[in-house]
Amino acid sequence: MGADPRTDAAEPSTLLRSARRLDWRFLLPDHRIGRVAYVGRPDPDLRDALERIAEAVEEVDGASAAEGPYDFVVCREPAPDELAASAALVGPGGCLYAEIERSFMDRLRDARHPGRTQLHALRRLSAEPFWHWPDFENCEEIVPLADPGAIRLMLARRRAYGARAKVAAARALLALRLVGPAASCISVVATAEGSLEGPSG
Repeated sequence: MGADPRTDAAEPSTLLRSARRLDWRFLLPDHRIGRVAYVGRPDPDLRDALERIAEAVEEVDGASAAEGPYDFVVCREPAPDELAASAALVGPGGCLYAEIERSFMDRLRDARHPGRTQLHALRRLSAEPFWHWPDFENCEEIVPLADPGAIRLMLARRRAYGARAKVAAARALLALRLVGPAASCISVVATAEGSLEGPSG
């Protein structure tokens, strides 16, 4: 894969925004991104950031797996049935990354097990949910929702940086094992069994 000419001409602020939009790459077992399927709600910043590092980014219909398989599938605000269908797009050794901005009612529904709906939709893959603080576009922290210790450390850092009211509420919920209502932006990273060939070039 050759250098993206847009990268050479881009403003530093644009490159920084693109890099931050892809901070979640450290969650992946392989940071190399080859052929990507993009599913769900349009997000120009996310799409642009992906196009800077991937071999190819193709917008596909999550309701159909006819276009697969792909090395990597990115889902933005997928419906549960769309997410389940997207899992079939993932090739052996590939990954799926989904971003979900949850309404307050969604957070109450999954108060004890945030991401439960998405994990069920991706049950054919090995999946784990993560909390993005404060949101996806301005993310400063990413922690696994299955690790209370990591969440406590994150909240302690956020309190030191001044987010006292939000942190106090989240810590109270965590003490009750109800962290779900505090986590408005969650992602799910899912991997398929097998071996993934590296990007060509």
